[in-house]
Amino acid sequence: MAADTTLTDDLGPSPRAHGETRAVISLVSVAHFYSHLFFMLLPPLYPILTGALSVDYTQLAWLLVVFNVVTGLTQAPLGVLVDRIGAGKLLIAAVAIQGVALAGIAVFPTYPLMMIAMGIAGVANAIYHPADYAILSHRIPSDAMGRAFAVHTFSGFMGGAVAPSAVIALTTLWGWQAALGFIGVTGLVMAAVLFASRSALIEPEADQEADAQKSKAPLSWREWFAIMSSRPILLTLVFWILISASSNGVTYFAVSALTEAFATPLVAANIALTAYLVGGSMGILAGGLIGDRTTHHQWVVVFGCAGAGIGTIAAGLTQLPTVVLAGVLFIAGIAWGIPTPSRDLLARAVAPKGATGAVFGFVSTGFNIGGVIGPLVFAYFLDHHMPEWVFPVSGALMIVTGLLVLAIPERKPVNPSAAS
Repeated sequence: MAADTTLTDDLGPSPRAHGETRAVISLVSVAHFYSHLFFMLLPPLYPILTGALSVDYTQLAWLLVVFNVVTGLTQAPLGVLVDRIGAGKLLIAAVAIQGVALAGIAVFPTYPLMMIAMGIAGVANAIYHPADYAILSHRIPSDAMGRAFAVHTFSGFMGGAVAPSAVIALTTLWGWQAALGFIGVTGLVMAAVLFASRSALIEPEADQEADAQKSKAPLSWREWFAIMSSRPILLTLVFWILISASSNGVTYFAVSALTEAFATPLVAANIALTAYLVGGSMGILAGGLIGDRTTHHQWVVVFGCAGAGIGTIAAGLTQLPTVVLAGVLFIAGIAWGIPTPSRDLLARAVAPKGATGAVFGFVSTGFNIGGVIGPLVFAYFLDHHMPEWVFPVSGALMIVTGLLVLAIPERKPVNPSAAS
């Protein structure tokens, strides 16, 4: 039989298993879509909220700072909780909590209450990565894991991509409060759908029996520390920090760097950034197919990061015609997206049995850490009139990120409770 190259075909050994696998991927991806939709809703509304709430942009920025800090502080302990009480229950709760938080902002539109709502939503946001990856790791066949991770990551990317246009369109029709309220109610509907389909999110009994440390002896904090302080996990954490920090240079500061360094027209700079993001989304899907057809995930990351780094550096060397600039960044985006599923598979590979959620919760904090470091570094370049450094430094970090993965052993560290 010829091999099928689609993302969702041949995901199970039988039609029934195929359908169950498709359902699991769809449900988890819907939740991931909503999580990214949520944290991209407020920035497009900033020009409106400054007047509506009588606050400045710095105060509004603190809403996202609180959201990300709370997520970073709670993600690791919630990862442990995922392994103790079940990922499905917490994932449903996360979507519902964020829906309620949005509805609360719509009904009580004051800055202090909005700050509280964003803090609560930050806790819910901390659940997604450990819960999503735990569910996928337990419910998806190994030969389809790369495609599952690719669809999961792509869905989150699309949630963030559609948020600005969606919230602005709804605000134009109904006003910003009704827009946020509607999207909040949509979250509650999504949570209800997840609850109705919760059987697809529950870990199979066979896996529960295999994970004795989960079903009989939940991971203690001493065991958690022993696992997270192991060399493979710490290197994976640093790897995720660098992924986040290096990508921030292009994602958040490409437009400013291009306009400041080369007087690139604003429209042209945004076209180039869009090309990079579109290329990244295509690369993620392609990376899912590659991830299922190779066991050499480290080299997928190395070559992908190298290609992205070289393309990013090239885009910032000199002023380029718009078409050429967009083409270079499009290729760089594809190269950057391809390793993403392999990145997730490598993190799964170092997670011991019964600690998948805990490990993903821990290493995912790297995104939050990198999300603080990266913007500070690249904003420094812009504030000190060094915009020409943004692309080279971002590209160099991408290359270093790829090389670092070679130091991560492709093996699972021993779970102390299992060893005992």
